[in-house]
Amino acid sequence: MNRIHKLIVISLASLLIMGFTNFMLRANVPSNRYDVVNRFGYMGKYQFGKGTLKDIGIDVSRKEFINSPTLQERAMILLLKRNKRLLQKYIVEWDGKTVNGMYISESGILAAAHLGGAGSVKR
Repeated sequence: MNRIHKLIVISLASLLIMGFTNFMLRANVPSNRYDVVNRFGYMGKYQFGKGTLKDIGIDVSRKEFINSPTLQERAMILLLKRNKRLLQKYIVEWDGKTVNGMYISESGILAAAHLGGAGSVKR
């Protein structure tokens, strides 16, 4: 395993231990609600930033976004599809492998991309 691969494994380790659903989708959300905005300005159930929304083609106001559960669910699906496409090479290489006792999964890779961006996962 080369240095880059080791860094990917290390960066994903804490996410994978906690699990995709419990950590990625809801851990830093004040209350699993669609209408919340945290102290950093991340919005809704999945805590999207404005930049990420624009990256996936959603350009709406904060009010419109937090008042639309349907839009938030659509945004999450769009982001997961986008990140899966961008990270497909890494998913194929790492999904289902165990490294240093740590199980690597597609959902863990996608969780890391949601939190830190697909580029961070690639690095």
